[in-house]
Amino acid sequence: MRSLRSFSAYLLLCVLLAWWGMNIGFAEESAVAENPSNSFSSDVTRALEWSGRSEQEADLPISWRIESVEVVSRAFGVSVQSVLRIVGRIENMPPGRSRIFCEDRTFAFKSDDRFELEVPFGGKATSVTLVWIGSSGEISQHVVSFRMKPEAPRVGVVFPDSVPVVEFNRELDRRAFFVMGSGISSIRFSQSDSSVADYRSTVLSVKGAYHYFISPPTWDLGVSGFMNVATLSSNGSEDLRFIGANLRLGYLFPQIKKPWRLALYGGWYYSTMTASDLSFGYRNVSGPQLYPTARRAFSNGNALSAYLKFSPMMSRLSLLNLENHEWAGGLSFLFRQWEQTFVLSFDYARLRLVMDRRSIDTSSFSLGLGVAF
Repeated sequence: MRSLRSFSAYLLLCVLLAWWGMNIGFAEESAVAENPSNSFSSDVTRALEWSGRSEQEADLPISWRIESVEVVSRAFGVSVQSVLRIVGRIENMPPGRSRIFCEDRTFAFKSDDRFELEVPFGGKATSVTLVWIGSSGEISQHVVSFRMKPEAPRVGVVFPDSVPVVEFNRELDRRAFFVMGSGISSIRFSQSDSSVADYRSTVLSVKGAYHYFISPPTWDLGVSGFMNVATLSSNGSEDLRFIGANLRLGYLFPQIKKPWRLALYGGWYYSTMTASDLSFGYRNVSGPQLYPTARRAFSNGNALSAYLKFSPMMSRLSLLNLENHEWAGGLSFLFRQWEQTFVLSFDYARLRLVMDRRSIDTSSFSLGLGVAF
């Protein structure tokens, strides 16, 4: 009954977080709908400067006017690319039908003399050539040069592999990334039908995680796992080791403004144990999981994240029982060093099981260091 109350409170917390995440930006929703720009791309736009020059026949009276330039992110298949949205007009155009060409593409006029187009942008100095062709074959060419200001901030600058809106740190965020690391875990284990009432050990663990934004910027797919590879010390003759794996799909709330980020994941968790005595521990338990996360980025490009997890467990074909469950939580600090992203993590987990007329209670504290690729 206590577990049911705890789970109900946890589920209510997740629902409230989801409701808050979806409604915090409601007052600004209409403005966001009208203007896809956000604070992420606005930082880059403010750090951008440009200049233009025209080449055309001397008797051609038209003149180019670039009114605004904005950096936005677009999803193209399995990749995300930053583009320049250029809005301008051509004044004093001769009558008749005319066209604008750029990057081997044709763009139509939004009105009689107004145009809007998008071209790829890699975050470095680049030039874009706009070509106007009139109905009688007249040609006017306008070259616009773009570059980032020398004082442009590192945080928030868009690069082709970054993810927009909620992924705001180009040094830490990519659409797909892999993290590999190791650490030390302190384990406490007890089993009702065992002679060892309080088993303690310190083990060396390895873990890995892979994340992929299947629909940027809001849907994230994650796979992770860990394994105890060596026992460094213990207070008993048994050699207990744990193995776990997670599969999660999460929604990242785009309404949350930087430097914060909020996500809610759901998925499946699997856990098993190895021991020299097969009557010791548990084997092959799994269950669904609910996994909210939050992250805060700092002005120096580092970030701190936190998570909670609840997973009711079952074995083989047994029904879910909230008395059999795992609670977990942790903190991670992401930082850049030697042109590489590192992850320093602290995790706590507690698993309780009642199965085959035995009661199992295990907990662990872990400290690890990983590197992202």
